[in-house]
Amino acid sequence: MLPRIALLSALALCAQIASTPAPCQAQTIEKTTLNVACYAYVPEAAYAIENLENAFEATPVGSAVDLHIDLIDPYDESNLVAVLQNYDLVEIDACVFDVLSNDGTPGSLLDPLNSDLKLRPEYFAPAARALVESTPAGAYLIPHWVCGLFEFVNPVDSVAVNAPSIPALLPQLEPAQGAALLQDLWGSATLGEVYANVYLDRNGPDATRQHLIALGQGPVNLDPASAALIQEMVEALPPLNQPFLQYYDLRDWAYPFEFAESPKSVMIGYSERTYYAEYNAELQTIPPIAPFYSTSTLDIKTTQFADQDQGTVAWTDGFVIPKGKLAAKEEVIEQFVAFVLSCEGYACWMQPAPNGINAMLQPALLTGYECSETEKSNELLLEFLGSFSTPFLIADAPTYKGVKAAGKALQQILSSSP
Repeated sequence: MLPRIALLSALALCAQIASTPAPCQAQTIEKTTLNVACYAYVPEAAYAIENLENAFEATPVGSAVDLHIDLIDPYDESNLVAVLQNYDLVEIDACVFDVLSNDGTPGSLLDPLNSDLKLRPEYFAPAARALVESTPAGAYLIPHWVCGLFEFVNPVDSVAVNAPSIPALLPQLEPAQGAALLQDLWGSATLGEVYANVYLDRNGPDATRQHLIALGQGPVNLDPASAALIQEMVEALPPLNQPFLQYYDLRDWAYPFEFAESPKSVMIGYSERTYYAEYNAELQTIPPIAPFYSTSTLDIKTTQFADQDQGTVAWTDGFVIPKGKLAAKEEVIEQFVAFVLSCEGYACWMQPAPNGINAMLQPALLTGYECSETEKSNELLLEFLGSFSTPFLIADAPTYKGVKAAGKALQQILSSSP
């Protein structure tokens, strides 16, 4: 970082040379430019980015930085290498890390983390901890968020609360009577993730990893029992959505909105789906109740798709440093990363929009669950953390390819069903 001269120092300098004929002018602070590409798929992302830029530049170290943050699609594998050329720090999902590893040698495209950026594994939530401990991704990626599927029920709905698993729950739902399954069951990646979760609970992590890698290599031979359960889940969707599942794909907030209006229903989705549900719930409540959801009004359960819970498919995204950028801007990169992982940085995402609703994103760093800035939602965040204790991490291209292959096969099956 270039040296900064405070206003008082500039005034003192003026006094020292006051006798010279040349007029005294305050020195211009030359700022270091930092270009950051951030993960776009979070609630009210544009608001959150603006909050983050303003908050960082308001800090003593950030005042000397000209920070530019853009939102990118971290799954656009064809564009990731080009993105590296235009940014100093890039946020990706670990599932596409192999795209940047250049046949197992990430050092050709990325800078390895230095000792200040590589934090100890025990500082992270389980899903991120697994990534930090992995090779080679752990040497190049700084975890930021974690996510996976959860089951959400209204505590007054005893059927949903007491059902030990999804197979036990489905026969008790009555979609036509407002007791439906609310979930995005379209799109290859989404369907593939559900399939991987079902297969995981039925067969365990080792068999699941092998199965997904085999699917990615082809041919795509789905497990009949796992595919059949997903078909049953489709039949438990609201009647409106069964004929054209794309409805949820086109409007990813639609089913959380329905969950807020249908207390007998069950929702399956990521933690941030509660943002959209609460958004609609507050619209329906006069005067608004904030927060609408708490541990007394929302039950968060691990999605268990068989008699035994054997884990949850987990995704972790974080920052990587393009080749050559760390040496050029080491100090400012360290300062920004420290800020974005701090409580103050997390607060920028906590309530991104003026509506004051918590985005309910899951921090990768454990301290994110303890911040005073997140006090309003700490109870629910801790529920997510406790329900996500056995992650099945997708952090390599072969496994991710298998997830997508399974999803595409399921799309064909479901679209051809009567």
